[in-house]
Amino acid sequence: MRTLMVTGLLLLVGCGMGKPDIVAESGKEMRFGDLGVTVTGARVMSFRSIRPSGGELVHGSELCVGITFKNYDTTRIAHAQSQIGHCSLTDDVGNKYSLVTAKTDAGFRAAIQGQIPQDMEIDVRSEMTGQDLLVFSKPVEGASSVTLTLDASRYGGQGLIKVTFPKSMYKPF
Repeated sequence: MRTLMVTGLLLLVGCGMGKPDIVAESGKEMRFGDLGVTVTGARVMSFRSIRPSGGELVHGSELCVGITFKNYDTTRIAHAQSQIGHCSLTDDVGNKYSLVTAKTDAGFRAAIQGQIPQDMEIDVRSEMTGQDLLVFSKPVEGASSVTLTLDASRYGGQGLIKVTFPKSMYKPF
């Protein structure tokens, strides 16, 4: 497997299957069959979750990564699977960051708004846009960039998708 680090670019890394690497600008759509996938950005910010009882919770600042999906086939429903357990976030100084799990004050798991739950998938119809939100622990101050690695097979593709965000793109407002 080849790995390339490209700052501010989206990179699909081939798995030796004869498929060429696909490089696109960060924020630009990738196509996996009829499913368009865009990593829309990363930002250190607060996020929201829903309690099991239905109330909303607001959580502190973490690194939130947005992903959107578009189906280009008007005759079929496309599917996007959760990246939870299939993705990672690392920085340029050797740290690996965990996905954040939202919990209530009593310690119960809460559903992060906008996130595809683990081991689930969403239907993406041609007349609507799907979305996913990945929430990682906040990067250390000394990191100058972070790299998100996604599993392309969760979207019907092959290989790994790597997105590198320089600090200027993800730091808080």
